[in-house]
Amino acid sequence: MSPDEIKELLELKGWNQAELARRMDTTEASVSRWLLPASDPRSRSPLGPARVLLREWLERARRHPQPV
Repeated sequence: MSPDEIKELLELKGWNQAELARRMDTTEASVSRWLLPASDPRSRSPLGPARVLLREWLERARRHPQPV
C-alpha cells in the first residue's frame, strides 16, 4: 500500500495514526514510517497479512465512509 492509500484510509475511517497502530497491534512509529514517501529510505510498507488487512479496510471504507 502506498502512503497516500494509508492516509486515505485514515481519513475515511476518521482514525489517527495511534488508532491505526492499535488496530494493527503495532507502534505509532511503524505507522509513521508507512506514511513516509517511498523514496525515503526510512519508509517501510506493511508486509504480508498486514498489507492485505489494510487493503481490505480501505476498500470497505471507500464503499462505506464513516461520518465525520
